[in-house]
Amino acid sequence: ILLIFILLSSISEVFAQVQLQHPDQFYTNGDKTDGWTRDSEKRLRSTFWFAKNPENSLEYQQQIVIVYDDAPDKAYYFDSTTKKFIGRFDLASEQYSLLRPEYRRGRIEEIDESWFPPPSNLPTIGEMFEPPPVCVQEHFLCLIETDNEINPATDVRPSSIKMMMPPPTAKFPRLHESSWDTSYTTDDGSHVRARVDFKGSRGAYRLAGSEAVGDLFNIQYSSGQDAISITGQWSLSNNGGYFLFSVPKDNMDVFWGEWGFVRHSIYGTWSGIRRPR
Repeated sequence: ILLIFILLSSISEVFAQVQLQHPDQFYTNGDKTDGWTRDSEKRLRSTFWFAKNPENSLEYQQQIVIVYDDAPDKAYYFDSTTKKFIGRFDLASEQYSLLRPEYRRGRIEEIDESWFPPPSNLPTIGEMFEPPPVCVQEHFLCLIETDNEINPATDVRPSSIKMMMPPPTAKFPRLHESSWDTSYTTDDGSHVRARVDFKGSRGAYRLAGSEAVGDLFNIQYSSGQDAISITGQWSLSNNGGYFLFSVPKDNMDVFWGEWGFVRHSIYGTWSGIRRPR
């Protein structure tokens, strides 16, 4: 019994370390997180979704997320283990349609449109994957019964964590609800770091190493051929002015821009990198 207690304690410590070092879920195209891979021949873009199920698992399960050119407002999820499409995310409403198991197929052409339920809240990670095995010997995740109780450190119930939305796309960039690590230049050429948060037509920027917070307002988002422009006004203390940011459609994780005290004037540059969602 002492040996089992020591073993379970060690496993609990390992789980805690893994949980701190590795996220519960993330998207990647193999080169960067929250990135898409474009396949012009197949007329689609794709990325991978990795998630832990159960939460204390030492391994990730994987699904492929696909956005077809013919349906740019839908992201289809393909389970790499079952080799079947299991549902789709509506990029416009930001809701999910999870197919019933009997309606899941290996080819998208085999799925009737009527089989998809109306989009609703995002499912949990556990609902997105097959139930985990009762006992996974190689990772010491067996349910060990002692005095008719299950040790919580070895619990393999499906993850109850909500699924993350897929990365933004050029048609659905989700800039109106985004956060950025930025830097802008001043008159002496120095750089000031600030976190920028957009909330629709308003926002804020928080200066690094300071309690100062500036306001962003009258924010507008407009899409061009190669980039999306974000324009608006800023104010901090007794100063204020205008800003213009440009987010390239081939890399939605960065922006380059400028700011000034009067409209159409440039006083300094302002650039940023999108923060992890």
